[in-house]
Amino acid sequence: MPSAGEFCNRRTIIARKGEAILDVAQRMWNEHVGSIVVVDDLPNGKVAPVGMLTDRDIVVRVLAATDRHLRSVRVGDVMTEEPIKAWDDEDLYDILKRMRSFGVRRMPVVDRAGSLQGIIALDDIVDFLAEQVSDMRTLLSRERRREEVPRP
Repeated sequence: MPSAGEFCNRRTIIARKGEAILDVAQRMWNEHVGSIVVVDDLPNGKVAPVGMLTDRDIVVRVLAATDRHLRSVRVGDVMTEEPIKAWDDEDLYDILKRMRSFGVRRMPVVDRAGSLQGIIALDDIVDFLAEQVSDMRTLLSRERRREEVPRP
């Protein structure tokens, strides 16, 4: 199985805790994503994930649970802190097991220094596994056809 670093989406949409939730919701809409990785800056010019913000967080924690003026709500007010992360050298199978045990569908991928490398989603893993199963099905089908050919 590939590692998270080989498989993850390197084009990761990010936000910072102090950004207005309305601005980030608009960015999510424009980018066609259901989640954003919330980051803090690292001294080396890179960023580290400190939270996750999903479209569900916005609906449940902002629209359904607050009477504050929407312009005053910040990402840090509603994000999920301390996200479950995947290491870039970690096997997809192990990541899938952790997703299941923690009940998450998306994980930021980090290197061993904690720097954000990308994001991995359950949907992407399912697509990959479905492709692998299809390839195995094709192999079995070809093997059967080969065995059906009369031998001299």
